[in-house]
Amino acid sequence: MSLFKKKMSDDMNNYHCSSCEEDHVSTEADVYCELCDKFYCLKCINLHSQLFKKHSTHGRDEMDKWPASKGTLAFIETCEVHRDEKLKVLCEDHRQLCCSNCVMMAHRQCTKLTLISEAANIPTKADFNNVSAKVQQILTEIKELQRSRQNNIESIQTSHTERLHQLREIRNKINAQIDELEKATVKELDDLKTKLNDSFKADVETCSMFEAELKSLSEALHVAKNKSSELAFIAYSKCMYGINRVETHLHEISELKEFSITFQVNSDIERYLSSLSGLGSISSNQCLIVVERKKVYLDPFEKPDVKAICDFPNGHCLIAMLNTMKVVLVDPNYKVLSQCHLSARPQNMCQISTCQAAVAVEDWSTIHQIQFISENKGKLVKGRKIELYHACAGLAHHHGDIYVTSKTALYRYTINGKQMTKLYEDTSGGTTVCKCAVNPTGDIIYVTNRTKHTLLTLSREGTILSTFQDPELKMPFAIHVTALAQVLLCCVNSKTVIQVDGTGRRKVATLASEKEGLFKPMSVYYSKNTNAIIVGQAECDYILILKVK
Repeated sequence: MSLFKKKMSDDMNNYHCSSCEEDHVSTEADVYCELCDKFYCLKCINLHSQLFKKHSTHGRDEMDKWPASKGTLAFIETCEVHRDEKLKVLCEDHRQLCCSNCVMMAHRQCTKLTLISEAANIPTKADFNNVSAKVQQILTEIKELQRSRQNNIESIQTSHTERLHQLREIRNKINAQIDELEKATVKELDDLKTKLNDSFKADVETCSMFEAELKSLSEALHVAKNKSSELAFIAYSKCMYGINRVETHLHEISELKEFSITFQVNSDIERYLSSLSGLGSISSNQCLIVVERKKVYLDPFEKPDVKAICDFPNGHCLIAMLNTMKVVLVDPNYKVLSQCHLSARPQNMCQISTCQAAVAVEDWSTIHQIQFISENKGKLVKGRKIELYHACAGLAHHHGDIYVTSKTALYRYTINGKQMTKLYEDTSGGTTVCKCAVNPTGDIIYVTNRTKHTLLTLSREGTILSTFQDPELKMPFAIHVTALAQVLLCCVNSKTVIQVDGTGRRKVATLASEKEGLFKPMSVYYSKNTNAIIVGQAECDYILILKVK
């Protein structure tokens, strides 16, 4: 909440003593006098009661008889954009209250501007009661959401601790495996050292033996040479035999002069580890689980090619029919409440507000429009339209920005129709920029490439973050992102509806296929009202409802 709104909210319930304010003192009021039309604190009311004994006063236990406080009046009448201005005009085109500055700066081209003084009699007492009840309902939902999110925070903390423990366990297992590899390699190193040492020790012992033998033969030869010729001959022969044997062995040993131990690193281990981005992938568990499937049949005479679907908080649902060139409003039981004919075939649709949607209207020739349609008391009302200079194939809306695809490019417009920028383009051939969707935070845009069978994930500036392909991603068409950033895709040729993770890099689940009744899925939408995925199809007289949890 902004400081301005917080201050306004704080001032709404503040009533100050009128007498004290005249003395430039701020004192909380406790009593209101109808005749004086003033507020008094407990001190000042005593004097007032003495002077005006017949005046009717109301304490804080009767605050329903008090007039609106200055803070409340300021909260109601002040423009949120231009805080020094009061609201004076109702723009029916945008269903927005405006001050004079708002009209000059943003609504000069609007056709339906009405003074608030003239529009003030429009809401009835029943309307006020309905709005009050709606506010209380939404406040209850906010409380429930706050409670749910607080539970989510606690759950996330628990799962974070568990995943951290899991990471430590994985790291310990990897360490243990590396320890085993090290142990095996060290054993191999030790075994080689022992083997070489044993060989060298054997050579040393052999050399010692030869040394002793030759010394003995040398002494014998020295003694025998002066003796008989036979003794000398024997000594000589033994000495020559010993010399030959020792020289042969020494020759064999001397060929191996130096020894060392080398180690050849297994570079595959380091190469593989360096190629990894982590010990695993981290994501939130938001997989949708289909618990029930059912078919809802539409009027077969309509030849209902359902090109787009969206719904409003009141439970009513909009269905865009391609062949009949209209948008149909149905109730929660899919009973038709109202319908609105278009100037050409609807190609896509997105929700703008709680009672307004934008429809991409296109004939691939001269008509390239964004048609705004609103619901008013169960009836569809056509509003303003934005004329485009390029084709209009897909739409997405996020916080006042409208994203438009043209089959080959992605554009961003303001809700008033001003083109801001061309974010992305692919003119390589075919329908390369088919449909689009934006995640809840507005920093990621998803685009289906029907020709190349891919899902593109773009930054808000149009930079490609990832390109996703999958065997089931055959002719991806419509795309929808839920409030929890779950990405839903319907693929025409594979006859499937799949869920992709928020990064656009991984398929999470296949939610429906041909065996569940998919024929030519052309549109997909998650309805918070019914907690179900609605799948519209071409050349098929029913839509498929996937109840999820």
